[in-house]
Amino acid sequence: MPPSPVITREERRDRDVTVLFVEGDVDLATAPSLEDAVAAARTSPGRALIIDLTGVTFMGSAGLRVLVLTAQELDTAVFYAVVADSPATRRPIEVTALDEMFATFATLEAALAAFEAEAT
Repeated sequence: MPPSPVITREERRDRDVTVLFVEGDVDLATAPSLEDAVAAARTSPGRALIIDLTGVTFMGSAGLRVLVLTAQELDTAVFYAVVADSPATRRPIEVTALDEMFATFATLEAALAAFEAEAT
């Protein structure tokens, strides 16, 4: 059975926040779709880029690579956060200590609140 496709949806919010919603399995076969969506969002990320992984059912190393590259390539003035609370997403991020490289939050609301707090 082929892997579930990565479905992404971009949403712009007040104060120049881009939220990228990701669903499905993020693995070697589907990570390029995520990478493309992130690249498109990065062309005008505004003041914040938040990647919401609450709809992700599997996060492989290829998906983690996309998150790392995003953290490395974004301008330091852009707030970058990842929403990951399920075992499928939070565990790989924590085991690889990537939560020390970029901010992670359990909910989109918490990530938005952190951005607001930093922006003021």
